[in-house]
Amino acid sequence: MERDTSQVQIALAFPSVAIEHPDYYTARVAVGVLSGGMAGRLFVEVREKRGLVYRVSASHSAARGRAAVFASAGTTPENAEETLAVMLRELRNMKEGASDEELKRAKADLKSRLIMQSELSSVRASAMVNDWWNLKRLRTLEEIKAAIDKVTSADISRHFEEHPFEPATLVTLGPKALSLPDSTLHVGGV
Repeated sequence: MERDTSQVQIALAFPSVAIEHPDYYTARVAVGVLSGGMAGRLFVEVREKRGLVYRVSASHSAARGRAAVFASAGTTPENAEETLAVMLRELRNMKEGASDEELKRAKADLKSRLIMQSELSSVRASAMVNDWWNLKRLRTLEEIKAAIDKVTSADISRHFEEHPFEPATLVTLGPKALSLPDSTLHVGGV
């Protein structure tokens, strides 16, 4: 929905693999490559190299039978179209896999967050309930870390060949609505 604002909020959503899917950890590591802080591809390409945004990120959300990848950015109206184009390009470039350094960083980030969160009993209890609800079993921290460590660049390439970032849903809030370049993708405004 068009609003008279000095900023544009861009949000993209794509279907992904659910928590019980064999590629679940591949998807999680891939999103870590995209959005792993200041070294993530989205941050580097959209913010550092081009200075288009003040905020850009991606996340993976999964449950039994359904999942999605979300990517979002906040920018100015003048930079909105280019921001969206660069974000889509970086998402589609995941078909090329990830460098060794990107994989190492994304895996380390996922595992360190897992370990830090497991030290809070409330977070660990929530994770156990989530496992039981979605998987009908409990995963150990060692099992999760091993699954993360197994992901390779070839796995990421294969994953996005089999599960590309499409169809996409785009929602924007700002002075001018944006649209996706491919008419087969879903567009919405808020």
